[in-house]
Formats: sequence, C-alpha cells, structure tokens
Amino acid sequence: MTDLGFWNVAQADPAHLALVEPDGTEHTAGELLAACNQVVHGLRALGLLPGDVVATVLPNGAAMLELTLAVLQAGWYLVPMNHHLAGPAHADDGGTCGAIHVYREVNVEGTLSLAAAAASARAKRFVYLSSVKVNGEAG
Repeated sequence: MTDLGFWNVAQADPAHLALVEPDGTEHTAGELLAACNQVVHGLRALGLLPGDVVATVLPNGAAMLELTLAVLQAGWYLVPMNHHLAGPAHADDGGTCGAIHVYREVNVEGTLSLAAAAASARAKRFVYLSSVKVNGEAG
C-alpha cells in the first residue's frame, strides 16, 4: 500500500499517463509533479507559509490539478472559487476565505513570468489582476 499516492507514482513512473484533458492533451505524472514543484517554489518565494490560504479562480484542467497538488504538498489550504462568476461576486465573499493570493488563469506563461520577476526582486507579496469579468460582463 505504501506505493500508492500521486507522489510515489510520479517518482516511480514519471511517464505514467495521469491526466487527459477534454481537448485530448495528455499529461504524465512526471510533468504534473514538475509543474507542482514549480508552483510550490514560486509561492514559497512569495512568502507563503504552511497553513496559509490560496484562493483560485481556475477552470478544471491541468493548471487546477497542479495547484491542488502544490497546495497539498506545501501544507496550504485551497479555496477554489467559481470561475464563471464576475469579479464583484468574488470580492463579495465576506472576507471569509482569508486568502493571501488569488491564482488566476488568463495567460499562465505571463503570470509565471511576472511571479518569477517578483520573486527575483524579493517582493513580499504578488497580486495578479485581470480584466476578465472584472466588471461583471458576460462570457
């Protein structure tokens, strides 16, 4: 039984097919593990500590799974928020989630690039804002 679990499988068989997205894109366990580790290192560099809360506005897919695995690995709490809601609906959460960072998918590569620049500049916090649905527009 000790050989079960994502991290054990990913280390023992990195080529193991772990995820197939609706568009047919395949992701191996090794790819997901590497991405998960990048997220952990990036968010730790921004100051997250065990017990911190990460809120996400990601659709289901590889990025959501990577973030979920990273949160589990690092000892953070995950607050997934519905990505179909408009910005004001997220702002009106009553402050109950206490999230330090909101992880959004608009341009993942651009976001990761900005996060890397913030980390190299020793920024204490990184906030990525997007105009997607900020004003409640449909879509």
